[in-house]
Amino acid sequence: MRRILILAISLAAFCSCSGGDRISDEQTYPFLTRNEYGIYNLDGKNSSLTYSESEHQIAVIKGGGNAFRIINPSKQKFFELSGLPASMKKGDSFQGKYRQNWTGDIAQSRTINLTVRKIEGDKAWISDASGVGYIIKY
Repeated sequence: MRRILILAISLAAFCSCSGGDRISDEQTYPFLTRNEYGIYNLDGKNSSLTYSESEHQIAVIKGGGNAFRIINPSKQKFFELSGLPASMKKGDSFQGKYRQNWTGDIAQSRTINLTVRKIEGDKAWISDASGVGYIIKY
């Protein structure tokens, strides 16, 4: 009986300690705390592009090629993420493509593997394996 009690206490102590060391999604993907449409480094501190209502337009294209675009008409700059599924939920993975002429920090066009990290309403937080996060309307 004493062994069972010691084992139970040890197990309870182990479980309570390991639970406190969990890393939240926001710690792993700090861009999840941001709310503006755009392209983010996963460190959450820097953004390559953040939507500004006074300067940019957004477009959601639905149908055969679901896509999201941020456009700056005055500077002739754009960012597009295409190949989006018609519906998404947290944890979904899919292959998409981005095209952009906004920043030199990332390639102008590339096919990428994406994972949905968070969904709220019609807004999705998506990341790729290269360390870039995307907040889009879909």
